[in-house]
Amino acid sequence: MGTDISTTSIHSEFSVPSTERVKSMSSIQIENILSSSFKSNPHYVYPAVFLHTLAFTMAFLPLLELITLMLCAVKEGSPGNIEALNEFVDCKTTEIQRNTTHWMMILGITPAIPALFTIPVLGALSDHWGRLPVCRISIIGSIIRLGSYISVSKYHFPLYTLIFSHLFWGFSGSWNSFTMMGPAYIADSADEKSKTKLYRINEAL
Repeated sequence: MGTDISTTSIHSEFSVPSTERVKSMSSIQIENILSSSFKSNPHYVYPAVFLHTLAFTMAFLPLLELITLMLCAVKEGSPGNIEALNEFVDCKTTEIQRNTTHWMMILGITPAIPALFTIPVLGALSDHWGRLPVCRISIIGSIIRLGSYISVSKYHFPLYTLIFSHLFWGFSGSWNSFTMMGPAYIADSADEKSKTKLYRINEAL
C-alpha cells in the first residue's frame, strides 16, 4: 500500500496536469512546465539578445541621418520633402548639426522617462505572466518605433511623430525590457554553478 501511494504521488507530480490543476496555475508555472518538457537551455537566450541589440544599434545612424535631412528640408523651404534635397553636404551646417543634436537628445530622453516606471512593473508581470508575453510587449513597441521612421521618411509625417512613437516605446519597456529577460531566463534555466559564467556572456553580448 505504501509503495502504491508513493508511486501515485510521483506519477501525479510528473504527469501532465489535469484541467483543474492547469486552471489554478499561474502563467509562469505553466511556462516552467513547458520549458522543462522542451529541455530549456540558458544558451538559447544569446541569439535573441544579440539580434535585438544589433537591430537597436543599427537603427541609430539611419535615425541620425533622417533627422538631419528633415531639418535641412525645413530650412530649404520644403518641409518633409527630403527627396528635394540635392546634396547631403549642404545640410552639414552648424545650425543643422545643433538642431539634430537637440532632437537626438529629446528622442533619447523620451523613452527613458516612462521606461523608468514601466520596467519594474513589467519585471514583476514577467514573474506572473511569463517571460515571452513581456518580450512581445517590448517587440511591439520597437515595431511601432521603427514604423514611425518609415512614416516620417516616406510619407512626410512631421518629426513630432517620432516623439510619440518613442514615448510609446518607453511605456512598452524600450529595449531594456527585452534585454532584462536574458538574465531572468538564465536564472530560470541554469544551474547554480554555471549562472555566473552565463551572466557574463549575456552582458558581453
